[in-house]
Amino acid sequence: MKVSIIIPVYNCEKYIAQTLNCIWCQTMAHRDMEIILCLDAPTDGTAAIVKDWARTHRGIHTHIIVNKSNRGVSYSRNVAMGHARGEYIHFMDADDLINVDFYRALYDTAAAAGADVAVASYRHQRRPNCSVIFDVATIVSEPQEKIDFTCVDRHGMMWRYLVRREFWQHNGFVFPEDMKICEDWVLANKMVFAANYIALVPAAMYLYRSRENSLISVGRAQREDGADGRRANAEMKEFLTENSLQKCVKTRDVFDCRLFGGGRLFTVSCVDNKREWRLFGKILIMRTVHNYSAFRKPI
Repeated sequence: MKVSIIIPVYNCEKYIAQTLNCIWCQTMAHRDMEIILCLDAPTDGTAAIVKDWARTHRGIHTHIIVNKSNRGVSYSRNVAMGHARGEYIHFMDADDLINVDFYRALYDTAAAAGADVAVASYRHQRRPNCSVIFDVATIVSEPQEKIDFTCVDRHGMMWRYLVRREFWQHNGFVFPEDMKICEDWVLANKMVFAANYIALVPAAMYLYRSRENSLISVGRAQREDGADGRRANAEMKEFLTENSLQKCVKTRDVFDCRLFGGGRLFTVSCVDNKREWRLFGKILIMRTVHNYSAFRKPI
């Protein structure tokens, strides 16, 4: 078994079938994947959809765990980890999408490099300026470069990563069950720091939906959950300081403009507050800017 896909599931009846179908359509062989679904006491039709999907798609081993009460994302992920058999694990959200080469590209790159962690590009559906898009496959091992190239201190969502299960277990990683949001932020920083190699994989693309009524979006609007964000931020800063690391400092923000879906027409990139315009690959203008919104790429 190459990959175990762990999905906590709660009230996502409109999306869960599409998410599971993305896994079914993967170019990785079905026998090399397993899906572990943790039903976190949903109150809509999600449970029936999940069970029917598993019954009609027997080509992939699908294991369904049922929580007696709603325990949250962290608890569900921790419980599901106990059932994982894959060489690598991936934590996916129940309403997101992936491209068809997602697991094959991540696994093949990680396995070839002997990397503990592989990282996918991702697009933020509602806020494209928060996306992280890799343009070149890269292997990094130096501690600060692992932070810089992954931007993990700014984008610590665990669904970005394919992780070697033995590495995860050896380090005793667990999700904090007393946090409603940002539960994976500090953990992702510790994981990236501890990994022997980090493989950046442009061929793997994750689409993050960020639904307005999702658990995370609703949680951010609640005062008690604001404390979780402040806690995660403080713990992340403390961790970086203790290990003589800086926040992600080498980033490039990019607008890629194409003509009718064809070749690149021009690119606008920002590095350290300097904006660079390129037309057909030639530099036209460079000037200092202070406010910009674009796709983010590590250098």
